[in-house]
Parts: sequence; C-alpha cells; structure tokens
Amino acid sequence: MILTRASKNDIPQLKQMWSQVFNSPKTFINNFFDTRWDIDHCYIAKDKNTILSMLHCLQFSYTREMNTTNISYIVGAATLQEYRKQGLLTSLLDLSHKEEQQILALNSNFNPFFERHGFFYTSQNVCYPIESLEKNEIINQTDDIASIYINATENTGSLDRDSFAWKLLRENCKTIVVEENYQRAYALIIDDVAFETMCEGIDSARALKRKMENLNISQVWMPSNSPLAYLFNTPPTFIPLGMSNEKNICSGIYIPQQF
Repeated sequence: MILTRASKNDIPQLKQMWSQVFNSPKTFINNFFDTRWDIDHCYIAKDKNTILSMLHCLQFSYTREMNTTNISYIVGAATLQEYRKQGLLTSLLDLSHKEEQQILALNSNFNPFFERHGFFYTSQNVCYPIESLEKNEIINQTDDIASIYINATENTGSLDRDSFAWKLLRENCKTIVVEENYQRAYALIIDDVAFETMCEGIDSARALKRKMENLNISQVWMPSNSPLAYLFNTPPTFIPLGMSNEKNICSGIYIPQQF
C-alpha cells in the first residue's frame, strides 16, 4: 500500500471510481477531468496497480473585506466500497494537509467524517418556504451576476468563483435578476428551489421576493445575514455550508459547492 500523488496514468481508474462513488454522468466526468482535474493536487491510496481511495483538491481563494486568502478546496473524496472504514481517507487527508500547506476547505456530503477530523462549519444558509401567488414559468436571464455575489458577501467573505465555475452554474440552473434603487439581487434556481440568493440591499431583497412570489418556487435559500431573511416571518430551516480546518481564519466565510 502506498500513498502518493496521482499521475496521468491513473486517470482511467480515477474516472471509473468517480463514476461509481458519485454516480456522475460520463460527459460531466470527462469534462471535469479535461478542464479541472489537477495532477499536482490529487492524492491516492494504491495497492499494486489498483487505486483504493482518492482525495482531490482544487486551488481556490476566498475574499473578505478586499483581502484574498488562498485555500485548497477538497472537491472529491472517495474510497471503494470494500476498502472503507480502514483509515485510507484519513491517511489521504493527513497527506493533503501536509502537502498543501494551506487552509483546507470543502462543501461535502461527508460532513461527519470531516467533523471527526477537526473541520468546522464556516457558515450556514437559512431556508424559507415561499407561497407562490402565481406559478409563472421561470424565464432564464443571462445578466452578469458575479459582481452581485461579490458585493453581497464583501463583509462576511466568500469563496471566489472563476469564469468556469460561473459557467457551470449558469448551464445547470435558471437565473433571475432584479434591480431596485440601484441595488441588484439574483436567485439561482433548480427545479422549484432557489438554492442561492444574493442581495446588495433591502430594496433589491424586496424586489427579488416579489418576483419569486410570482414564479413556480417553493423554497428560498440565503445566507443567514442576508437582507432577504428579514422579509420572512416563518421559522427557517438551517443548512450548514462549507467546512474548514482553520476556525480562526475562515469563520463566517460563504463556501458553496464548487467545481
């Protein structure tokens, strides 16, 4: 058994493991490995010629109050079914922490595993039901929303998104954008859930809520400090967001799912 960085020769096995564990479509996997996979930041546990476990980081950063900090964002962690609960992923996490030499962060379904290894939740979303006055079809808008994301999270901080990350989001969900009194807001929507909303102020939050009430939307997610949260009277459901191993540095940072 060896713990090492992956090589180009490991790509076919890694694709197969990714498909098995995450049940991702082949087209997505091929696109991810062609555009995102980083040979220098993928760690594997290998027995002879078989990869048993893998952990992959992407190089990102977060910005808070105009200060940018580099982080290693864990985007994939997987172990073959028959080799789980043998400490392989723990060993790879330790290796990545040593090799990356910077903050580790993630947004993952494996939260209990990372909690056991000293990770904490950086922030949380609040989720509110919304009563649609009308169920009009959502018309996708193509406005540039990256600056809204930056402005809305300037004080608390957020994971920086590059053009490829925005492209993936826009290709896989619908977007609505509003403006009121020179304030803007947006919602990213999959099915009937607005899973990310960002508002530059209370006026744009009111305008966004009015617009969503006329669309086929049943749930609205937002950062807990969003001005939009003040417009709902029902108790929210809390949804933990990203995780990090550096509490003193990353507390409050908005870390969404990222590819």
